[in-house]
Amino acid sequence: MPDTQTPPNRVTLPITGMTCAGCARGASRALGSVPGVTAASVNLASERAEVTGSAPLPALIAAVRGAGYDVASIDARLAISGMSCAACATRVAAALESVPGVMSASVNPASGVAAVRMLAGTTAGALEAAVLRAGYGVTQEDHAAPADRGWVAPLLAALLTAPLLLGMAGMALGRDWMPHPWLQFALATPVQFILGARFYSAGWRAVRAGAANMDVLVALGTGAAYALSVWTLLRDGAGHAHGLYFEASAASSCSSWSASGWRAGPSAPRARPSRRCSRCGPPPRG
Repeated sequence: MPDTQTPPNRVTLPITGMTCAGCARGASRALGSVPGVTAASVNLASERAEVTGSAPLPALIAAVRGAGYDVASIDARLAISGMSCAACATRVAAALESVPGVMSASVNPASGVAAVRMLAGTTAGALEAAVLRAGYGVTQEDHAAPADRGWVAPLLAALLTAPLLLGMAGMALGRDWMPHPWLQFALATPVQFILGARFYSAGWRAVRAGAANMDVLVALGTGAAYALSVWTLLRDGAGHAHGLYFEASAASSCSSWSASGWRAGPSAPRARPSRRCSRCGPPPRG
């Protein structure tokens, strides 16, 4: 008698926020603990996880985020043709959400535009094929991911840190180029808590998950240097410019920064009157 058992699904997850082998092990353990997962392996170099089993995608994403990391996603917009009522939009959304790697999909029946959030690496052809199978067409395709601006934050951090490093270089040359203590404080503070906030948020998530990764180490190291400098500045005043460690906290945050792009959601399309139709049946069941 032939084996009719359904083979397990295989999902590839692009994971962000990992900085060391301990991060990869933590993410792998988190994925392996999800009910329905039969095997999970994480490759730190490629930042991808290979998961085998029947666990749903939202549960896998929740496990990764619960471990202190995130799953890379991209946004796309599709201009759908052939829709003429809200039921059409529901059918198209259900068809798009059935594509492996799609995290969410919404369709505006007035504008005929579908907004899709999917795992990075999901092919546009799979989305178009799903729409065609549902009985509609794709007249235009637009990946809504904006230009990568992940260089902006590290560049700002480097510009703010440069005067502090110049002061250190002056000490090696016998020159006093160290900025005024309160200027050091003004330069280091945004690097520490605004541009470097990701280390604190990611480190806190890792601690909550019972793990210690590179984000925790960076947050502890730079935070200690910054806190000691602030305490020394408040205690001794501005007359001890060379007894502070603001340059160490800023330079460590700057050098440890991992650039990440910002993603914007799709812009709101203009609405136009919708029509009712009788040709589309009930929406497909997931």
